[in-house]
Amino acid sequence: MQPQNKYQHFHRGNLPHLQPLNTAIFITFRLHLSMPNEYADYLYLKESELRLEFENKPQTRENDSIRAKKLFAIQDSYLDRFQSNENVFMLPKIAQIMYDELHHHNNHLYDLLAFTVMPNHIHLLIIPLEKEPGDVYSIADIMNLIKGRSSRYINNELKRSGKLWLREYYDHYVRDENELNNVIQYIVMNPVKAGLVNEPGLWRWTYVKDTSGSWNLSFVK
Repeated sequence: MQPQNKYQHFHRGNLPHLQPLNTAIFITFRLHLSMPNEYADYLYLKESELRLEFENKPQTRENDSIRAKKLFAIQDSYLDRFQSNENVFMLPKIAQIMYDELHHHNNHLYDLLAFTVMPNHIHLLIIPLEKEPGDVYSIADIMNLIKGRSSRYINNELKRSGKLWLREYYDHYVRDENELNNVIQYIVMNPVKAGLVNEPGLWRWTYVKDTSGSWNLSFVK
């Protein structure tokens, strides 16, 4: 699972974005939620602390990745605790729609390695596939398709309209086999860490690909 030396170039918004080819990508995306003002204040404070922590460090891709991971951990921890009637994936019918949607694109847009559907966000681990030789689906392409289809189905089921997903998402490419196992463990254990179940195997909306023992998944109950 070593990253390839070749990258495919994309843009996210107005910013250039590099996506390693033939490499697992960890993505987290969340619902468009009405967050309380104290969350914005808390996040601003943490972002300021991170800026101070990294202002004297070299501006390298590795340092950018470390900073992004720290900010992700702060946001994800808050989402795990956030209680709201907007957490639509607590409804079994809606969680099932999302579970099926992530499987729908398997072997077409990506090789699906793992995911979990949390009450208000999704953790997803995939390897993007080729549209044609040498040209893989970008993360932006994949996210647009997942969000677009799931929005239609979920809004229809809930008899609602309007924005379902937050536009922004977090993505991180997996550097090696050890990190791959760590990411899968993070995904599998997230419902336990959030207090939704006592054991990972009890959460119905988690999936891990059967890898015939090539990965160390002994923590999966």
